[in-house]
Amino acid sequence: MKVVAVIAATLGSLLLPLPHDWSAGWRSECLNRMHAPLLGIACIALASGRSSDWLHSLRVALGAVLVSGLVEWLQPWFGRTASMQDFGWGVAGILGGTLRNLAKTRPGHFTRTFLTAQAALFMLAPPSAWLAEVCQAILQANRSFPELLDPHGKQLSRFWVVQPNKAQETFKTEGRIVLASLLERSATAHLDALGNDWSGYTGLELQGKLEADTAIEVGIRVDLDDANQTKLRTSGWMGPRQKQLRVNWPEGTQPKKVRQLVIFLAPRTPPTACLTLTRVFLIKEDKDRPNQAFQEEVKAKQGS
Repeated sequence: MKVVAVIAATLGSLLLPLPHDWSAGWRSECLNRMHAPLLGIACIALASGRSSDWLHSLRVALGAVLVSGLVEWLQPWFGRTASMQDFGWGVAGILGGTLRNLAKTRPGHFTRTFLTAQAALFMLAPPSAWLAEVCQAILQANRSFPELLDPHGKQLSRFWVVQPNKAQETFKTEGRIVLASLLERSATAHLDALGNDWSGYTGLELQGKLEADTAIEVGIRVDLDDANQTKLRTSGWMGPRQKQLRVNWPEGTQPKKVRQLVIFLAPRTPPTACLTLTRVFLIKEDKDRPNQAFQEEVKAKQGS
């Protein structure tokens, strides 16, 4: 009866359907890493009561590995993501649980303590490493690129993570993000917004410095967890002497459940252009801006 209960609880935890926005980003990675302690605890529970039988512990470990592989195969049917990396986290936890079971079969206090410490390492290291990565990302974001703020400085997301595209010329340094243009490609910066509702705002303000011989187009893409509208696209033109750029959402759009903000330079940007961003704001009011005249001037030049 105990075996059935443990297996049912483990399968239920790994196959339980979750909200769609939990299948990506920091929540998804947290759940993936939790495979390790979950399967490790399952191994310990299944082997309890027979501490002197090390063969039983090994049989439990083998069965847990098979169950873990089966779960990864079934998870997509339940709206969950599956990967070999997830399977690896599970195997690490199983190894930890097996070491804890084997520790009970070994004589000597030192040996048991050593094996128990190793077991805790295998089971707790994956989620602990994730937590350390998140804390480091938060601290680094606060230092190098401010959180996405409203005009009053209110922090909207605790997990504001800057994710430059490493395949392109995007640099994150102290106090800034640098977007340097490339031939036939756009430099991008990806920022995770974690399901925030931006429908009460009319657009974004970018602050920074542009090094270029001419005006360039700065693109904005907002990825949404919305079945009716998955992406919101807009852009604005910025001149070399400008220190800020305000871009409004397209008329009639409501960016709710924002998953990711992408800021990029258009592929046709001159290769000498370099945009250094120091801050990003959400804007609520749609008033006449100092930047509006420049935007209209640039559009007029393009049309001529």
